[in-house]
Amino acid sequence: MSRIHIRIEAILIGLLISFIYLSINNFFTKHKKYNDFSYRGLKLINDKLLTLYNKACPINKSEDIISVINEYVSEIYMDTLKRNNTMNNRNINHFKFILILEEINILIEREYENLYKFTKKDSEYFIMLSKILERTSRILKHGIYKHEAEYNIIIKMINDFNSNYFLSNERSYYEWLYVIIKLRNILHSLFENNKDDFEITKLFNFKLMNLKKELSINKCHFRFSLKMGIIMCIAFTVKYFLPDQIATRGYWLPIISYMILHPFYEEQKETFTINILGNFIGVFIFAIFFKYIPNYAIIPTITICIVLTMASKNQFFKKIYSTISALIS
Repeated sequence: MSRIHIRIEAILIGLLISFIYLSINNFFTKHKKYNDFSYRGLKLINDKLLTLYNKACPINKSEDIISVINEYVSEIYMDTLKRNNTMNNRNINHFKFILILEEINILIEREYENLYKFTKKDSEYFIMLSKILERTSRILKHGIYKHEAEYNIIIKMINDFNSNYFLSNERSYYEWLYVIIKLRNILHSLFENNKDDFEITKLFNFKLMNLKKELSINKCHFRFSLKMGIIMCIAFTVKYFLPDQIATRGYWLPIISYMILHPFYEEQKETFTINILGNFIGVFIFAIFFKYIPNYAIIPTITICIVLTMASKNQFFKKIYSTISALIS
């Protein structure tokens, strides 16, 4: 009994250490991936903008930008799945930032079409915008909400830029102005770093609603859980009432019940008969030959049965071997 207590205490301590490590790691890295993606995306956009300023031709391919945006979206999607497909404020802000990156990328590609019309005023416009984006990307990398002074400088630079710099093409100028104002607003939202605005009661009702949807007979995993619960109750009840000589190894009954039920529904219909007959024949062979197996041959016998189970292509014989190895063990 003392050994069991020591094992339980060791398992609990191991689980506690794992929980503490994961909690600390999540605290320090919860924004790291988002910060990295926002930095990489804006940095690539800025590099592309610099080629525009330098009048580099032809247009650079944008596969790198698209791949970063796809990874960015995937990270937001995976983070949303953890909260039952509910986006929090951070997800929403970063998704809006992705849309801004795509809009800037489209505007840059559009400017390449009119590259031959560039004037000195246009070059000054884009070189100044590039400086702002470069500074913004650096602050995004380390977390914009942690650097208030630098954030205020960037916002002031954007406001001064919108007031003092213009493009020769009026339509292009207003398109860029609209996108830059949206970028400023997104940076403000990222800086505020608001927590989720779910109230406790709303969150509880939301979780309860999802739980009610899952507790439906139409859900395959609910049917599987219900079926497994009923069969396991029967198996453990039968095990409880077995004679003492058999009950010492009665754990094979719930194990075999689980092995029979584990496949998907379509597979169960095809293999149900094979499973039942294979288990009964395995029990019959075990009952006849087990008393003739000496103690030193038990482990080799189990090994042979496991090897035969893995090597056999016939599901019927595979079930017989697995049943015998489970009973011997």
